Amino acid sequence: MLLDGALPERVSDHDGVPAMIEAFKSDTDGKKVNLGPGMYCDDDAKTWVLPAVAKARKILLTDPNFNHDVLPQLGYPDFVSVARQITFGDTLDTRTIVSMQTIAGTGANQFFAHFMSDALRPAKVYLADFYCFASSSQGFATGDIDNDGWAIRHFTKCANGKMEFAVAQSFSKNFGLYGERIGALHLVVDNRNIAARVEETLKRIARAEITSPPGFGAKIIATVMQTSALREQWQQDIKTMSSRLQNIRQRLYDELTKRSTPGNWGHFVTDVGISKHLSLGIC
Repeated sequence: MLLDGALPERVSDHDGVPAMIEAFKSDTDGKKVNLGPGMYCDDDAKTWVLPAVAKARKILLTDPNFNHDVLPQLGYPDFVSVARQITFGDTLDTRTIVSMQTIAGTGANQFFAHFMSDALRPAKVYLADFYCFASSSQGFATGDIDNDGWAIRHFTKCANGKMEFAVAQSFSKNFGLYGERIGALHLVVDNRNIAARVEETLKRIARAEITSPPGFGAKIIATVMQTSALREQWQQDIKTMSSRLQNIRQRLYDELTKRSTPGNWGHFVTDVGISKHLSLGIC
């Protein structure tokens, strides 16, 4: 068989993250704890459907004009527009920015790496944090998307508005749309001439890799952000998740210290966001 000699004899071990998720699902112990990353869950360990998302989904599914047409290469225009607004806020109109919809934040990173490879033709591409911001859970830190977006907006104005950089954005966490795989890539560039060339390059990459991105999740986000009542509900949903995470951190800290658990656990209540490094050893 043609592939027999091309494939390694032993396939590498399972990826640690998906393996941990599957192990949690299959574990029957009533005291199990989900240490898998990146998903906000309720007290029953189920991913939470945000009320704003549930209402937007109902609006879409009861709309007689709703369809499943193929989206443009750069994504659902209304979604791309609100993604830009969420990211850049009041700095949006101060710079030239090229944006496109991607397959979550991972797809945004991959597209940016492909773009840099095509543009600079290096042997390897390393995505340093300074040149490519990862915006994967905007709103989870403080409960306010504008507060959490400060760093990106600050660099948008740096160097007299001449600094060029990228933002890989994901909506999995702050909209709870984990399975919809909705993200965006934003490239902040120096001028419109560069922007036009960047856009054409991104279209070519998109055509070769995915043709067009998924539509349903993008339409949910656009519906939420373009409907004032749903946008207000979503902002409240963000605060609900952020405050609950802080409460969980405090409760965990209190229980650990009450039991005189060895170690310094103060960072549990000073850190913010959905992720936490536990520094656990192998038992």
